[in-house]
Parts: sequence; C-alpha cells; structure tokens
Amino acid sequence: MRVMVDTNVIISAILKEGSSIYTAKTAKSKFKKVVGLVNQLNKEVLDIKGRPENTMKVLEAFYDNPILNSKQLQEITGLTQPTVDSAIRGMIEKDILREITGYERNKIFSLYSYFDIFASEEKENSENLF
Repeated sequence: MRVMVDTNVIISAILKEGSSIYTAKTAKSKFKKVVGLVNQLNKEVLDIKGRPENTMKVLEAFYDNPILNSKQLQEITGLTQPTVDSAIRGMIEKDILREITGYERNKIFSLYSYFDIFASEEKENSENLF
C-alpha cells in the first residue's frame, strides 16, 4: 500500500517549526537587550538634577508606553507639571528621551532607544528572509 504524502503540508510544518525557533531566539535576544537598556537607563537617571525617585517614576512610565506627552506623564506618575517637565529636560540632556514633534507646545517624547532595539532586529530579520 502506497501512502500519498502532500509535500506542501510537510514543507509548511517544517517552516512553521523553523519560524517558531527563530522567533524564540529573536525574542530572547530582544529581551536581553531591553534588560541591558533598562539597567543602563536606571543608572543614568540617578545623575539627573532633582529627586531621583521622581525622575525614576517618569522613566518607568516610558517603560510601559515609550511615547508620551507631559500631561500623560503627570497623570500616570501623580507628579506636578514642573516636576515632570524638569525630569523630561534632564532626560533629554542625557539623551535618554527625544522630543519627536518639533513643536514648541504639545510636545511628545519618545524613549527612542527602546524602539531601536526592535527596529534594528526587524531590519535584520527581513534581510535574512531572502
């Protein structure tokens, strides 16, 4: 008795397993990079003028959402607007945050180094597919 084998099913299963392994490896790599970044940034904010615990609250808000404005930060952290603005200024001076709108008012800030981790790996991943 001959068994009919659908090669498309076999190839699909092999590719799916390979992509799962690849995804797990890249997730592990990204996780290590994010942990390293968090450790580095947590040390850097200690040198920023003001109360370190307030600056740390602002930074931790960016870990949950890497794009925020100062009003959102005030609501999330419970800090006053001047305290939030001071922490933001200090983190911009340390090149931890970047303002991304270019506006004088209604500024939006980004924890850009977080995005860089994922963007650089995604570029590598797309190049490795072909």
